[in-house]
Amino acid sequence: MDFRYGNPSLHCMRMLSDNNIFDVEVINFEYCTRLSDQHLRVLLRNPCTTVQSINLSFTNITDLGIHLLAKQCPNLTSINLKCCAHVSSKGLSAIAQYCARIERLNVAECQQVSDLGIQLIAQQSKTNLKSIDLSHCKLITDSIFHYLCFHCPNLDTLKLQGTSVTSQGIDAALAMLALVELNVNGTDISRSTLQLLGKHSGDKLKCLDIGFCYKVEGLDVRELLGTCRNLTELLMFGCLENEEELRALKEEYGKACCIVW
Repeated sequence: MDFRYGNPSLHCMRMLSDNNIFDVEVINFEYCTRLSDQHLRVLLRNPCTTVQSINLSFTNITDLGIHLLAKQCPNLTSINLKCCAHVSSKGLSAIAQYCARIERLNVAECQQVSDLGIQLIAQQSKTNLKSIDLSHCKLITDSIFHYLCFHCPNLDTLKLQGTSVTSQGIDAALAMLALVELNVNGTDISRSTLQLLGKHSGDKLKCLDIGFCYKVEGLDVRELLGTCRNLTELLMFGCLENEEELRALKEEYGKACCIVW
């Protein structure tokens, strides 16, 4: 069910609910900027156990709407809440309480989401959680890594750009997780981080964003590319200043990996 870029009315939500057409697995409300808790309240009057994925990014949903969603759709495995300004860790606690099957969670740019919400998700989702996007959640710190590493060994996608995590926390996580995709754009990682990444994620890593990681040097990147043979995308915006060095890396590894700077 795809409502992208539209603004479905309450009447539309009521008709869908009245006709009991909820045998759908995927609902997309992306960029429905007027979508509110009231819309969900009308739509989800009855439990919707078939729904597995919902995209509420760029909507006006709050924690109250998320609580209702989680309670009525307990079999959700994927939730996208990107740029939902009114969603906080209180909403994530409801997801943790009712949706233990969550595999993919996107809370990028949800400025009210803190460590507590992620800790609760990790503790309840456990081995189910595979992907989490925390980009630009400034309240997120190194505290999350203990819970993600201990409870979520199958986590393979981690996006941390614009958070308050440090290289120390990232290094601790990389020593425990084997990742397919990692975004640490703008963090203070250095050679040790890339070495850990190569050691523990070398065979799996496909996408890496180390843009604006000023402590990373050309030799570090070359070593990583030599180790991570399955890497297909490497983003290095603002990372290395030596253009000749960048061109040399692209010439040597560019056929197998898309290197962007």
